Amino acid sequence: PLDIAAGDIQARHFSVDPILDAGAGEREDRVRQMGDVLAGYEDFHEFDERELHLIEALRTLRLIHYSAWLAQRWDDPAFKQAFPWFNTQRYWQDRVLELREQIALMEEPPLWQA
Repeated sequence: PLDIAAGDIQARHFSVDPILDAGAGEREDRVRQMGDVLAGYEDFHEFDERELHLIEALRTLRLIHYSAWLAQRWDDPAFKQAFPWFNTQRYWQDRVLELREQIALMEEPPLWQA
């Protein structure tokens, strides 16, 4: 297994957002999308297939980080006007559901098999 703390995964000088954003729809569609994204990615840089299992965990971290970012700014009156939906029961119910779905996705095999 990879040891992130030991530096087995090298920092990249690009955004991983396209990789994290791939994967909407049914599993078959998500597999195809991930294949397309990785093919394009490898036009510029080799993808270490040992990192495939990290994609859903990183996507989950990004979702949590976004809510934390909103919460940190909630006391700013302009922010409350720009994001009135943030501090609502519906927002948090949706986030809980989203995180439950992410847990299920993290338990599945990676979308792309080498």
